Amino acid sequence: TSDVFEATFDLSEIELSDYGNFVLVYSIEA
Repeated sequence: TSDVFEATFDLSEIELSDYGNFVLVYSIEA
């Protein structure tokens, strides 16, 4: 799951910084 998350976060960080940040926080909360 970590690998998938990292790949998703990297893509989100490049295209949508705000969305990537949201995903990061959501993952920590979850």
